[in-house]
Amino acid sequence: MGKEEHSSLISLGEWARLNGITEATARQKANRGTIPAFKVGRNWVIDKDVKNSDHRFGNKSRRWNRDKNKE
Repeated sequence: MGKEEHSSLISLGEWARLNGITEATARQKANRGTIPAFKVGRNWVIDKDVKNSDHRFGNKSRRWNRDKNKE
């Protein structure tokens, strides 16, 4: 494997900063397998193009519309 094949890999900490989450949260996601990160030695790495997906607020617009209709 040449270096050019892995040129888009960055540390999990840098990826976390780019995606607005803490490194600890990114590590939890990596351990759970919710993001495609892997370890190189003792360090986590991930492709910089991977997007953070947070589904906790997926229904926010429906809740907001429901609450707005109560008025």
